[in-house]
Amino acid sequence: MKSILAWSGWGVSVVLVIAGVLRMEQLADEHALEVQQLKDQMVALDHSASDESIAQDMTPIARERDDLLEQVATLELALATKNEIEVIGEKAEAEKGNTKDSDKPARNEAQQQMMEVQASAITELLYADLFMELGLDGDVEDSVTAALVDRMLDQMDVGQAALKAGDVTAREVYLAQEAARAETYAALREVLDREAMDAFEAYDANRDALLLEKTVAPQIAQLSSGLTEENRTLVERVATEELGHYQNVFNQSDTLFTMAENANWQIEAMESMQSRLSEVLDEQQMGEVNRWLDLGLRQMEAMKKR
Repeated sequence: MKSILAWSGWGVSVVLVIAGVLRMEQLADEHALEVQQLKDQMVALDHSASDESIAQDMTPIARERDDLLEQVATLELALATKNEIEVIGEKAEAEKGNTKDSDKPARNEAQQQMMEVQASAITELLYADLFMELGLDGDVEDSVTAALVDRMLDQMDVGQAALKAGDVTAREVYLAQEAARAETYAALREVLDREAMDAFEAYDANRDALLLEKTVAPQIAQLSSGLTEENRTLVERVATEELGHYQNVFNQSDTLFTMAENANWQIEAMESMQSRLSEVLDEQQMGEVNRWLDLGLRQMEAMKKR
């Protein structure tokens, strides 16, 4: 599978990346007409703004118009991304068997923008605390951030290409991730001193678990808000353990790296969470947990149909 994996790596961010791509496709499918409707609303608001009878207080209209502009920008990006999303798969298939190390899937401007935003957001989420602890100079921190964002973009590339190809195993994808990690470390050693590099490597060794923790906790807080503080901590711990365990099993397997199989290991993890938590939580608190898990299970079942 060198043709697909030689130029990059992939990590736990598969969940977020898939979710981001699916969200763009979903927005495009469900809201294609809404873009024009929102633009019509903005035109109406502009006309209202020119009406002297309401010119005395423009603040509500200005705020509504700003909200509509933001919605239009998001939806237009979704439409542009959907129109080009197949390019990655087509290129991967065309180059299967003869891809060079320097080859990467083509991305249009809208898709590149979306992926860069995702990569930057994930990097900030994961490493902000470490950067604060290390107290890096501005230029050094910028260099480290750029290297980590590049690694994340590469991971997105290889993940999408593997999904499109359909014949890459989870183990091969995982090994590519490890190769990419080594390349990133080599780049970082050029800008970090020995002490800072040792601290980074120790922190980065727990990257996958940290990402799970930082993404799971807000979901639980939002969807299972009725949990007691003690039980919320318990649910977060069990969720991180189960997702981490099933992902590691998947990473070391010869299972094909497909959308359905990525959904399957997450379904298994969530079902295991339900089993463990139902043994220690009362009916009311378990109901809070199931509000989050039931939504996740429905999303994963929908992912399997992609």
